[in-house]
Amino acid sequence: MRAVTYARVSGDDSKKEGRNLRGQLDLCREYCQEKNYTVIDELAEDDRGASGASWDLPKLNKALDMAREGQFDVLVTRELDRFARGLAKQLVVEAEFKRLGVEVEYVLEEYDDSPEGRLSKNIRAVIAEFEREKIRQRMVRGRRQKVKGGSVMVHGHAPFGYRIHKENGKTSLVICEQEAEIVRRIFELYISADKPSLSEVAKKMQGTPTCSDLRRSPSNPKVRKYGQWSLGGVSHLLDKKCYTGVWCYADDPDLTVEIPAIISQETWEKAQKYKKRNARLSKRNAKYKYLMGKRLTCSECGSKLAGRSVKKRNGNGVRLYYTCQARYRLATECTMSKCFRADKVDEAVWDWIQDLFSDPERLSKLVTNFIEDEQASKQALIDRVEVTRRLRDENQQKLRRLLDNFLDDPRMDKEWFHEKKDALENRYWSLEMLLHDLEMTLFQWQSLREYYQEIGGDPEHFGRFVMGMKLETTDKDELIDKLDVRGTLFIENGEQKVHVRCTLGEKVLSIDDTNNEIR
Repeated sequence: MRAVTYARVSGDDSKKEGRNLRGQLDLCREYCQEKNYTVIDELAEDDRGASGASWDLPKLNKALDMAREGQFDVLVTRELDRFARGLAKQLVVEAEFKRLGVEVEYVLEEYDDSPEGRLSKNIRAVIAEFEREKIRQRMVRGRRQKVKGGSVMVHGHAPFGYRIHKENGKTSLVICEQEAEIVRRIFELYISADKPSLSEVAKKMQGTPTCSDLRRSPSNPKVRKYGQWSLGGVSHLLDKKCYTGVWCYADDPDLTVEIPAIISQETWEKAQKYKKRNARLSKRNAKYKYLMGKRLTCSECGSKLAGRSVKKRNGNGVRLYYTCQARYRLATECTMSKCFRADKVDEAVWDWIQDLFSDPERLSKLVTNFIEDEQASKQALIDRVEVTRRLRDENQQKLRRLLDNFLDDPRMDKEWFHEKKDALENRYWSLEMLLHDLEMTLFQWQSLREYYQEIGGDPEHFGRFVMGMKLETTDKDELIDKLDVRGTLFIENGEQKVHVRCTLGEKVLSIDDTNNEIR
């Protein structure tokens, strides 16, 4: 028997004896030796912790892929709640492995392949799911009780302008006057008569110490020069309603704690009103058009590139550029000193898209390949939906038979009947909720798939439509969104290039420009 061992830890038990990844793998290895299994692979999730309720577990997905290829016969894990803490997930994943010809065995428990064994396993899974939910509810209840008792919950990180103060078992916030003065100044500047923008406030604050300057620590490293404020830093402070003297837990208006106020309620409301107005009237909202706006990243630091307009030297109009935001507003150093002409980048990308649609036969192949690739990548989701639906229907049939038997046989033990009925109902609703989530995910994917099938149905017509589109038409934006076109800008041997990608393919394009640097 070819075996694969599987281990997983939650974030709260990775240090407990026998529950860490190494301890689990050792137990599984010893179990396989006793059973004379040949271990072909040992799979362990992230040692920082992975939730058993999550479906997106890389190593578990790898085990399923290996099972589909027939690479092993049995999956060995320590115990039931390590494999899945939810009844529905445990049932579905086990059914998937069984359909693929792989048995799941547990080191610390042994379940017979009989009605009694399956019932025992399901009861254990229900208990594990109940314990997980109970722990979560206990933690939430404890935090809510602390807040109701007058304590704030900031997890050791007080908002800028405050310090944590503990007394008589309560945690409160007190004003740090040095930081509070900075907060007041930012609000005063923003709501002043000249109505500055966020970036203008950030410029006026240059030289004033920031949060990173005053609170340097290993978890909050200094990444900017002293007194260098970012637009995001200013905006973040303006959004904090706690400065009005009311701290709120989890945005619940019923869970608040009074704290010392740094600004008045009127000042905060006026700042929010100004922010909404500035966002609505911002010049960049509709003044210039960027085809690849918010779809480009910097190859040096990975930051998003944004559009920037610069007046031409002759004073006749402006020139648009894509430039890395790390140099202006993000706390990241970047060596990308060049800016990229937006019209040249957009033109190169659009020419590539037009080329994709210029050959109907090639377009049809691209669409077909895309659909096949998507089908392969989503096959696990489709199988999971089918397995879950089958298990739900089987469970519903069992529940109906149980009710029929109870009505036909009045001598049936009522206590046993109710115990069995509760177990079946709990299993049914767990599967029903899981099936709903899986079907919603599948529906979203199928909507996208139908769109590409529509393209592939008549590629010649669609190709003529694309080739007939002008560079200035807004229809291009819709196509860019539909194809999910993205790109990475970089410089290679002094030449500007863009690595562009979409659902139909990818390519490295040269940008035809010789003087892109903003001086």
